[in-house]
Amino acid sequence: MKARYLNLITYIAISTIIAVTGCKKDNYPPDKTAIVIPESVMLYNTYDNGSGTTINLLNAVTGELVTKYNYPAQLGITWSYPVVGNNLLYAVDNKKISAITLNSGAVMWTVPVDNMLMPVLHDDTFYGANKTTTSSGIYALDATKATTTFLWKYQPVGEPSAISYFNSLVYVLLGPKKVLALDAKTGVIKWEGASTDDYSFDLLRYNIITAGNTLIDAATGNQLSTISPLAIPPTYNAQNTYTNLDFATNDMAFIKTSHYDQSPGLDKYFLSAVNRSTGAEKWRIDYGGGNIGERTSNKVMQIWNNYLLVHHNYYRTASRYGAIYEDGYVLLDLNTGAEKLVLSNGNTKGLTGNNIVAGNTLYIYKRFEKTIYAWFDNSEPANYLFAVDMVTGQVKWDSSKLLPDGRQNLSFCVTSGGKAYSAFVQ
Repeated sequence: MKARYLNLITYIAISTIIAVTGCKKDNYPPDKTAIVIPESVMLYNTYDNGSGTTINLLNAVTGELVTKYNYPAQLGITWSYPVVGNNLLYAVDNKKISAITLNSGAVMWTVPVDNMLMPVLHDDTFYGANKTTTSSGIYALDATKATTTFLWKYQPVGEPSAISYFNSLVYVLLGPKKVLALDAKTGVIKWEGASTDDYSFDLLRYNIITAGNTLIDAATGNQLSTISPLAIPPTYNAQNTYTNLDFATNDMAFIKTSHYDQSPGLDKYFLSAVNRSTGAEKWRIDYGGGNIGERTSNKVMQIWNNYLLVHHNYYRTASRYGAIYEDGYVLLDLNTGAEKLVLSNGNTKGLTGNNIVAGNTLYIYKRFEKTIYAWFDNSEPANYLFAVDMVTGQVKWDSSKLLPDGRQNLSFCVTSGGKAYSAFVQ
């Protein structure tokens, strides 16, 4: 479920940008600098503790820069992200949440919150974790107005490390091995669990939480099943075999099997589609290896139009010495495992910092990485945003000239068709 989103053609005239400290209300004369925002827009920001925050608005269809909004530096800010919802652009950082008029950049109000984590937005509520001088807590905050009064707070035993929303519950990790589920309306605890394996919220859209190879019902906390090793003949006379859950839906589990031969140091990976009810293996494909020139560390991201979207890492030989760590994306047929399409023209340069699927487009931010296995850095700059058509695999646009070279990360949000797409809009 998405938050209530912008009608991006309709805009409001707002004026002077107010100070971003304290809790301010909107009361402005008309703003002559208001602009028309495209129907589909990408918003990304950069933060520098010397110059402050810059929020950039790109036309999501063409990649062209529409405008940018600059905000002064504030002492103690270490990160900042944009989120869209409720006819507002939110600039969220570790000290505050600011509501901004999208078409002018005017700050309508600001609420001071010492955010430990980036909060998530669901409809008209932010769910986050904040820290005071004495404790940390989970909170729900009205996202439609300037208020310092939380809708509810819950103080856990332990420090929150991740937060997510799904189907009227707020999920919180306390370190990697303890999880809480809270009622989104009241903050009352619904269930809690502990595991010797790390928990993950990656499959929440299927009402699943994972702990290693164990699948858990997200609504109740009850264990659903545990993935078992598959009978795959060893490769390279492998001495070691590893089984890992790569992805799952309500019906299927996608299992990665790794064979490792210590003597020559060779890896071989397989991906199997297994019926969760019967345990029957529907199909199996080669899934790369651990050597230069092969796809490594493959991971199913999501299902798109009856295909598995797979993100893979890749080692390639550098132009002079050493190797460069890069990544790319492919589509696999959900029913057969056959490779359907290599995305972004097969270009793997750069390492993904963030990605979002919005409709039929994959938006990717990549940064360049240092050369490895070499005494000097001869890496190729690849700090850029680009959009890939998932039907054709072709790059629709890239904005490499808009971003400075560097290894900083950034977060972005895409609005398209009246919806906002972001890891933090749930």
